[in-house]
Amino acid sequence: IVGLHTNIDFLLNLSGHPEFEAGNVHTDFIAQHHKELFPSRKATAKEFLCQAALGLILQEKAVSDIFNVQSQDQYSPFASSSGRRLNISYTRNITLRDGKNNVAIAVTYNHDGSYSMRIEDETFQVLGDLCTEGDYTYLKCSVNGVASKTKLIILENTIYLFSMEGSTQIGIPVPKYLSSVSSDGTQEGAIAPMTGTIE
Repeated sequence: IVGLHTNIDFLLNLSGHPEFEAGNVHTDFIAQHHKELFPSRKATAKEFLCQAALGLILQEKAVSDIFNVQSQDQYSPFASSSGRRLNISYTRNITLRDGKNNVAIAVTYNHDGSYSMRIEDETFQVLGDLCTEGDYTYLKCSVNGVASKTKLIILENTIYLFSMEGSTQIGIPVPKYLSSVSSDGTQEGAIAPMTGTIE
């Protein structure tokens, strides 16, 4: 469930608590185990930030692939998102939002199709692909050799990752000129780089 505030994480913490599993449940249970059931928010693990960045990159690639199929020009620069450069490795900067903090990720496109992602002073080797099973999109990836399969949903300006460890929400910062514009039709926000009226 995305787009709505739910208590799913609380329910996961509750049902996985050793005392709950043992059947030692009473009316004071939540108050007694409040710290374990409502842990304070910690910074998202850098491995999950790498997964979120990879999900964004692979979604871009999927859009480019669709354009490539529909385009008559197979050499169009808009039909390639491989980051290929002559004699150099292409590095781009991606900014994601973890809670209230922006996190800068320097992504280097390697020639073998993998990515090197640098967050602060750590570098991660990331490789993966998107796969569809039924109505769901999964991110099959490896971060520093650790394989995982995570359900991926990108909705508006949020990346949702669902794994066996729980759910993670990572934001995509909105440019200032779009910050006051929403799908609700909020006025006074610029939605185009030039003034004008769409009729």
